[in-house]
Amino acid sequence: MQSAIPESMKTQVLVKARVEDPQLQQSRSQIIQSKSVSELSQISSWSDFPVPTTIEKFMSKSDISYTPSGPPSFDM
Repeated sequence: MQSAIPESMKTQVLVKARVEDPQLQQSRSQIIQSKSVSELSQISSWSDFPVPTTIEKFMSKSDISYTPSGPPSFDM
């Protein structure tokens, strides 16, 4: 039976597991249990939108404040 299965179906698959902070999990579960579905669906600010950590890291690295030295000049 083993010889009938192609080799590509026998190879080991590597899976990346994600471990989350137990305190964060507990706080999220408390929020979910304490609010109704309609309360959870309301968006009150931009901070309510989930942002992936890779984008947060990228934005924090490029968080350089730009202060122009004066009004822009246009050559005509």
